[in-house]
Amino acid sequence: MIDSNPNPNPNLDPNPNPNPDPNPDPNPNPNPNPNPNPNPNPNPNPNPNPNPNPNPNPNPNPNPKPLMSME
Repeated sequence: MIDSNPNPNPNLDPNPNPNPDPNPDPNPNPNPNPNPNPNPNPNPNPNPNPNPNPNPNPNPNPNPKPLMSME
């Protein structure tokens, strides 16, 4: 007897995945990072006065007279 409805593909799903995701995300990741570090390094050098006077009195009298002579 000849089959009137032969199944050409036995694994063919007649209704393949009608609804893959019942609740898909309508707004996928609208704002991933609202505040991405607006000021990464506000003050890299917090010393406002770096060495204003390195040597206040370098050598005012390079050759001072001796206090007492040894004569």
